[in-house]
Amino acid sequence: MSESILGLGIDAGGTRTRWALATVPGEILAAGEVRGMSALQVREERHVRETLADLAADVLAHGRPARVHAGLTGFGENVEALRALVAAPLALAQAAVTLGSDIEIAYLDAFAPGQGYVVYAGTGSVAAFIASPPSGKRWT
Repeated sequence: MSESILGLGIDAGGTRTRWALATVPGEILAAGEVRGMSALQVREERHVRETLADLAADVLAHGRPARVHAGLTGFGENVEALRALVAAPLALAQAAVTLGSDIEIAYLDAFAPGQGYVVYAGTGSVAAFIASPPSGKRWT
């Protein structure tokens, strides 16, 4: 376990939910995956809770994150409920959890804001171009 401040990134989709635990400079300490889930399943709270409990158990075996950013398929509603579901098994305050869409995660993994396009051609088709953070947000 590392003594440095750790951050947890979560990429949740219908097929699988991937995670990576990293130091503030960005060194990945551990990564893994659990079964899939999406923001659309918040009403199926048991499935989401169980998936996040499995994820938390895996993560906490490597270290305790101070902050979490989760990108979820279908993100857009139920923000506070999702934030609470992510924070609880990690014993974090809800304020330590930020949420976004899986498309945002994919974009920022490949490009800096304003530097490219992401086209998702799965069950639905989505394209994204992010020139700057949305109003009131800050990416670091």
